[in-house]
Formats: sequence, structure tokens, C-alpha cells
Amino acid sequence: MDRKFIVKDFITRCALGDSHAAFAEYAGSGFVHHNPWFAPDADSLALAMHEAALQSPQTRIEVLRILEDGDTLMTHSRVQHAPTSAPYACAHIYRFEGEKIAELWDVAMEVPTDATNSAGAF
Repeated sequence: MDRKFIVKDFITRCALGDSHAAFAEYAGSGFVHHNPWFAPDADSLALAMHEAALQSPQTRIEVLRILEDGDTLMTHSRVQHAPTSAPYACAHIYRFEGEKIAELWDVAMEVPTDATNSAGAF
């Protein structure tokens, strides 16, 4: 299966509340997450993503770019938790083993409405 399809489908499903199924389908058995705010295992992260989707059911994600280098892919996305909330610029980095996600790193920043940089975050 195409890894670009996998990362886009995985992150989209997680954002929309289907994280348990997305992890079951795409995460490897030794999956490790590197965000310091969560436990590193797949079950903990899937639960946190599911709970986030329940708290913000209007969340939308738009994957803008997917970069690939060997077994590593990165998505650059716009995430908006509600139509009137500020968007977030997110980068997710995935390391694959075969067709399964073995590791995940993520970085996100809220995009201020009064940003100094006219080029924007996207």
C-alpha cells in the first residue's frame, strides 16, 4: 500500500474520531509516540485522540503536504477544532517498518490572527 495514502488516511481518521480503527489498521506492534505529553504506546495515544475528537467534534484537518524520505514521511497540515477557532499548523513525522507506522513525532502551533509573518504558516 502507498505510504502517502496511509499517513493521510491515518491522521484524517484520527482527527475525525476514528483513531482506534486507524491505529489497528496502520500502527505496528511496537509503535512508539514521541510527544512528551502522552504515554508512548499506541493504545494511550489512540484513546487521547478519540477523547479529543469527542471534545471537539467539529475538528477538521487538511493535509497540505506529504514529504517522503526512505522509511520516513512527514505531513504538514492545517487543523481547526471549530469553525471560529484559530487554526493550528501541524507537522507529523512517521517512521515506517514495512507498511506499518513504527514511530510518530508531532509538532503543532496555534496560528495567531495577528501574525507578523505575512507569508503565513501554510
